[in-house]
Amino acid sequence: YRSIDGGLNWVLKNTGLPSGNCYGISALDSSNCWVGTVNGSIYRTTNGGTSWTLQFSLAGSFSNGIKMFNSNYGVYQGDPTGVGQPYQFRYTLNGGTNWLLSPGAPIAASEFGVINAWDWTDTSTFWIGSANTVANATTAKVYKTVNGFGGGGWTSATLPGTGGTAGLYYQAIAFSNATNGMAGSNGNDIKKTTDGGTTWTTVTPPSGLTAFATISMNSIKDGSGTIRMSANDGTSYFCYRTTNLGVVWTQETLPAAGITNGIQ
Repeated sequence: YRSIDGGLNWVLKNTGLPSGNCYGISALDSSNCWVGTVNGSIYRTTNGGTSWTLQFSLAGSFSNGIKMFNSNYGVYQGDPTGVGQPYQFRYTLNGGTNWLLSPGAPIAASEFGVINAWDWTDTSTFWIGSANTVANATTAKVYKTVNGFGGGGWTSATLPGTGGTAGLYYQAIAFSNATNGMAGSNGNDIKKTTDGGTTWTTVTPPSGLTAFATISMNSIKDGSGTIRMSANDGTSYFCYRTTNLGVVWTQETLPAAGITNGIQ
């Protein structure tokens, strides 16, 4: 859908897109936008959504996020197609005409990516969360590069946590700068780092939040250190913010639809 009045009205703009869900969207202006799909494909529009053109597709993958930094350079993260296959960390230098696999893209064990579980501080430094799909898993990885998707050199940190029958998902990541960041899981876990993701320590959840899943995190890179977190306790959704990596949490008021349906 597209809105030209700040979201008051929305018009369907899906000509050329396949049926199924879209995950990840990045627009540069009123004409140019890229989306990822549930089928591991990337589509682009150059006319505000009037029509969409396929740029890349990989059967068996799944789109988790896309970001265009300008009309030429952008990055994309998608699932590996299976155990022993690379994560689909891809980049383009020509607006998506070619989407190239990042050098040294991590090889997956029993894991995959998570929708929008990533953050960056510039075009070189990225962090990407993952899901360990082993039942009752107690660890999952956060991947990092300081060389950009084009330079690769991916490393990983293994974060402890409490997985359920579906595994352990570190499905929320946010960094306020190159050293300070937070991650949240589907199993009551919130972690923080002060060294760019090399080491992580446990954060006390907001008061009253005990059994929960962290849904997403978002940072404001304005020097304030602000990170927001949305969470679900199995019944309702909540939003909190912190400016000191979880030492103090402030709950923010959500509209009724946000409490019921969730926020990202």
